[in-house]
Amino acid sequence: MSALAAVDRWLTAPVPGRRYEVLRLLLAGFAAVYLTLRLPAFWAIGDQAATAFEPLGVLSVLGAPPPGPLGRAIPLVALVASLAALSGRAWRAVGPLWAVSLLVLATWRSSWGQVIHHEHLLVLHAAVLAAAPAGRSVAAGALEADRASGWHLRLMALLTVATYVLAGVAKLRLGGTDWLSGEILRNHIASNALRLELLGAPGSPVAGEIASLPLLLSVAAPAAVLLELATPLLLIGGRVRNVGAALVWAMHVAIGVAMWVGFPYHVVPLALAPFFAVERPVDELLSRLRR
Repeated sequence: MSALAAVDRWLTAPVPGRRYEVLRLLLAGFAAVYLTLRLPAFWAIGDQAATAFEPLGVLSVLGAPPPGPLGRAIPLVALVASLAALSGRAWRAVGPLWAVSLLVLATWRSSWGQVIHHEHLLVLHAAVLAAAPAGRSVAAGALEADRASGWHLRLMALLTVATYVLAGVAKLRLGGTDWLSGEILRNHIASNALRLELLGAPGSPVAGEIASLPLLLSVAAPAAVLLELATPLLLIGGRVRNVGAALVWAMHVAIGVAMWVGFPYHVVPLALAPFFAVERPVDELLSRLRR
């Protein structure tokens, strides 16, 4: 069997249809909660000076930022679309609308110079899930009878892997040996703590202590790069996937502790959801609740 045929078999191997439905519930539910909590911050984006607006991507056709009310409508549309996606009704129409609304919102934020990476991975996952049979309601316990092509799921996993690999490559390309020595990581932690202090925002209470531990940073910095570059191993599955996913999650928790920088989509951790049979714990919980 040729390599291309093997890749095709891996990409299209069927998965329980219920898995797509549960992924839709998880991702749309996360988006709805996240947008609700962050709505004031999204509304405040358009209050900046018009000179700060540099339209990117799908918004590059704009010569100037839209009027205030229209800018405030962008996150509201994304929130309503997320709630509609959560319901799963009329998925062929709602799914693409949801994905496009998230894309426009993330591009809107980035066009004002504020790039939030975890939002971008959610946008990519939503775009793939919008093309999947995620709106179907499949009864728990009939998983084997209802199968669907797994290419959407595996593409979502590949997108997650790509984001980590690119992050690792960027660290080496921009920081080189200084990153591996822990020096750049120490500077990141220290400068972030100082910035938060100057802004009067809460920061990590242990940032100073961590930045003063060169031995710890000299181990943590290369370990982070190695872990990011090794994320393709998650595609193997089994214990390798489980251990790797646990380490990736722990890395995000450590970043949050050291820098007070949250990656909610990763910490939840929905960024890794496409690697797992997410329907099993959900259906087990539902069965227990019914009993």
